[in-house]
Amino acid sequence: MSGADSTPFTIQAQPATDIWKKPPSTNIFNAPIRRTSTGLLSKFRSARVTFWADWHERYDQGGLLLVPRRRSSSAPPPYDPAEPPAQWIKTGVELYQVSEHTLSSIFPLISRPYYSLPIEPSPDRPTDSGTRKPLRKQGAPQLSTVSTDRFADWSVSPLGAGDGPSDVAKRSVTIEIAREGDENGKSVWVYQIVRGGSGAETRIPLREICWIFADEEDGDNEWVLDVSPLAARPEKKATAPLEVRFEEFTVEWAA
Repeated sequence: MSGADSTPFTIQAQPATDIWKKPPSTNIFNAPIRRTSTGLLSKFRSARVTFWADWHERYDQGGLLLVPRRRSSSAPPPYDPAEPPAQWIKTGVELYQVSEHTLSSIFPLISRPYYSLPIEPSPDRPTDSGTRKPLRKQGAPQLSTVSTDRFADWSVSPLGAGDGPSDVAKRSVTIEIAREGDENGKSVWVYQIVRGGSGAETRIPLREICWIFADEEDGDNEWVLDVSPLAARPEKKATAPLEVRFEEFTVEWAA
């Protein structure tokens, strides 16, 4: 069973919106979502989204949000920021600040235009002459995944080539999260989907997340999963909202 939506739509995220959980007490869950698809957790097979934005502010983000919840004890979306879900996964693109030196040495595959946004100078560092000079920081859209069971774990990966041959497609990213299994058990894998000029797809693995299906058989169809496109602009000093443009949103559920 497929829930496919190829009609373009936009999510607008105001400043100070985010989904993030970090000890000892940070627990923010106020980012806007749209077009949520809900089904039994045990029936989830995959979700895919294609999107882009003019990333500008620190931690600007867009992509997919997955929220597993007990049907009997957790309210469906819209979620209450005062009582945020305990478990969730978000994956997509996030503007992350790293130094230009780090970008050039660790992420050499990122094309220069993606990280040409100056932010603020970093703390000074010594030069070979013993003097100190500022090391400028850059903002770079990164492939980003956050997995939250008790607290959030965050990973970033270099953002590679654009998705497809057209000018519009070059400014879009396609992310897929899919159920998989092997002799060791079951999990979801997060992929970047890159389409070539012939339409062929390359799936670039980004992250495996194992906890999400641990309790799916607990109770009589007790666990459900909400799958939603999301956008967020955590920067509190931003003066305008972030608009994330979505071109595709597909969720596959087993019959």
